[in-house]
Amino acid sequence: MLRIDVIDRKNSERILHLEGKISGCWVLELKNLISESLRMKKRIILDFSGVNFLDEEAMRMLKQFANKGLEMRNGSLFIQALLGAKKEA
Repeated sequence: MLRIDVIDRKNSERILHLEGKISGCWVLELKNLISESLRMKKRIILDFSGVNFLDEEAMRMLKQFANKGLEMRNGSLFIQALLGAKKEA
């Protein structure tokens, strides 16, 4: 199960606060939301503070979007290691 809270800011920024597990059908749901946000020319920040699991499909999808300006924040050391992300301050 994955919960996604969408927070739109006036400065064309969209924060997706994620909680739970990113796996199975939730990977496609998150992918569609990220794609929609990119089409809207939004700067996207993924807040991983509530994420405790990513499956392989989720990791591949997130890595594909990483070079499209997606910012990933607040992931545990485990999530950071899976995504190869650097730690945010």
